Formats: sequence, C-alpha cells, structure tokens
Amino acid sequence: MKWCVFSDAHGNAAFLNAVMTHWQTKGYDGYIFLGDAVGYFPDWRTVIERLTALNCRCLLGNHDAMALGLLPIDAAKDAVYRLNAVRAGLSAEQRAFLGGNQPCLSLTLGSCRCLFVHGTPEDSLTGYGYENTAAAGWNQPDIDFLFMGQTHCPWVRRNDHTTVVNVGSVGLPRDIGNAPSWAVFDDRTGTAEIERLRLNLIDAFPEPPDVHASVWDCLSRKGEAEIR
Repeated sequence: MKWCVFSDAHGNAAFLNAVMTHWQTKGYDGYIFLGDAVGYFPDWRTVIERLTALNCRCLLGNHDAMALGLLPIDAAKDAVYRLNAVRAGLSAEQRAFLGGNQPCLSLTLGSCRCLFVHGTPEDSLTGYGYENTAAAGWNQPDIDFLFMGQTHCPWVRRNDHTTVVNVGSVGLPRDIGNAPSWAVFDDRTGTAEIERLRLNLIDAFPEPPDVHASVWDCLSRKGEAEIR
C-alpha cells in the first residue's frame, strides 16, 4: 500500500483543500495525520471536517492539546497561535475528535515496523526533530521507519536500521512558505519520499487570511525545493 503521511494543518483549510485535490490524482491507499489540526489559521473547523472525510489515522499535536486544555496556552504567544479562540469554540464532537487521538502510534504496515509521532520518540507531544538534532540519528533495530511532524521542515535520513522522516507541514511550511509538504510511504518497497506542491498564494487566499502578520510572512517565504 502507498500511504500519505502528513502533519501540521493548523487551521489552513485553503492549503489542505489544495493538497487534497492534488492527492486525488496520486492514488494513495491510506492517510496518516501526525497532529496539529488547529492553531494559527481560523478555518480549523473545516480542517477537522476534511480529516474526518479522509478517514485517516490521526495523532494529537501540541496545539491540539493546548486547545483541549491538556497543555497551557502561553498568553504571550496566543496572539499568533489563536488557541484560546479555538478552545472556546470547540463543539463536543470536535473535542471528542481531537481528544480521541494520541501523540504516538506504532503500526506494522506491510512488513515495515513504523513509529509515528507528532514530536520526537523521546517527547512525542512537544519535542522538535530537526535535521541537525539527535532525532535525525535515531536508529533502533526494531523500528524500520520513524515519521515525525512538529518542525514544519521536511527531511529524510536513512540510518542503519531506521529511516527517519520529518514530513513537514501542509498548513504552515517554514522553509518554503507556499509549498506544503508530506511524505509518501510505500510499504511494499519499503521506501519513503517527501513530496511538495507549490501554490500561488493569491489563488489560495483571494482575501488576506485573518492571521498574525508573522504567519503571513512565513507563508510568503521563498526557497528552493523539488516540487512534485
């Protein structure tokens, strides 16, 4: 089977809708979401609807946990996060959807033993697995693939035992703002690759979104990447 592994939608329904339309042409067999449906962007209700429609396995992210009251919301940062508004607006059904997820999931897909985390294996909810940190060298004989989110920057590293994949973000890419990323994992061939879709920000947002200026600056960030 070919799996689409993605993360960090953060209420950006415009980007999620665009990549989901693209995914329809790719023939994925299943979807796994690594968490953070909410935060930053205002369309988190639509994001939750889309995740439900995909029938994907979902993890709990740290922003989801803050919205649920499982982690504190930093008052100084909430002008950017907008999580108090999410917490106040969650319906019982939406709360149950987010609260039914865990930040870590172990699955055997095909013959591949996989660990999925929002953060890192050591701190599955709030850890940050960048390419230049110890997480990149995570290497366990009983785990063939480790998939992470949280950092919004995609990368892949193949170690002796474990291939480590940070899938980046479909909602708020931090390296190339208009190019959401995800990983494609083929459990038949035992391979994982990062794919991206470059978007036109004017097409995605005919009207400026109601976000903090720093979030829009992040979306406008330029960069180079192979776009598929």
